Amino acid sequence: MAMEGQPIIDLSMVQGPVQPDDAQAPVQLAECGAEALFIGRTRLETHESHGRLVALHYEAYEDMAPKVLGQIALEAGMRYECQFIGLRHSLGRVGIGEASVLVRAMSPHRPGAFGACQDIMNRLKGLAPIWKREVWEDAREVWQEGQVVQTPLLDRKRQSS
Repeated sequence: MAMEGQPIIDLSMVQGPVQPDDAQAPVQLAECGAEALFIGRTRLETHESHGRLVALHYEAYEDMAPKVLGQIALEAGMRYECQFIGLRHSLGRVGIGEASVLVRAMSPHRPGAFGACQDIMNRLKGLAPIWKREVWEDAREVWQEGQVVQTPLLDRKRQSS
């Protein structure tokens, strides 16, 4: 259960695709008039050399990823005055049309629910230690480049060099 002023957080990393019914609020939240759900799916793409995308394969630093995701969810939930944040992220293979990430936010009003979903997705992409490998029809597998993570430790190292 959440502390006073903090949202209830329901977070997990799952093997394979996430399901749209995942991360339901565990209790009736009568003060919440808005619920936003974001589902990120593997889209069909075609590469001029590799052919069609077959799947994405996700890997994570499993000791650290849930902690980072939990902090992102908590901060967004508090910033947007949400009562509940549900977050699921896939590990392993996710095929075309299948879901790899789900964010569910509940708040008294829709700007909070929408804002929390967007904020979580934007920060997750740059901060979470989760990587994806593209699997193409020509049997090539290509790691997708992520964003550079900005942390106080990295910033200090850059300044001292």
